[in-house]
Amino acid sequence: MKTIAVLLGLLLSNFLTENTQSEKATITVTIENIQSAEGMVLASLHNNKTFLKGPGLKGMHFNARKGSLTFTFEDVEPGIYAISTMHDLNGNYRMDYTNEGIPLEPYAMSGVVDISGPPTFEHSKFQVTDQHIKLHLRF
Repeated sequence: MKTIAVLLGLLLSNFLTENTQSEKATITVTIENIQSAEGMVLASLHNNKTFLKGPGLKGMHFNARKGSLTFTFEDVEPGIYAISTMHDLNGNYRMDYTNEGIPLEPYAMSGVVDISGPPTFEHSKFQVTDQHIKLHLRF
């Protein structure tokens, strides 16, 4: 009887582990309209607490190349997120601005394309479930 209880416990624990792992999603992002191979492309996945306040929950950087670039965020828990990307032309790992506060380097965010003023989490957010997501951003 103890053997049956142990086997049932192991099966249940295996089932719960498999279900937990399958809830994570993959987000594939393609950035289009990269104008030069100068510098680097930076990308980060954010929640409402990290948006535009630092490196984000997951971050990546790539040598820039003219045209398009595709990358993937893996094992993303279900929730509400935003993606920010920029073409760091001078490789200093930050956005450079004019004296008036206008960005000097190309950038793109998930969500609404045309907004006036700085991007917000509300404009950039999207829902992640257990399904694979494909996003297209344009510099």
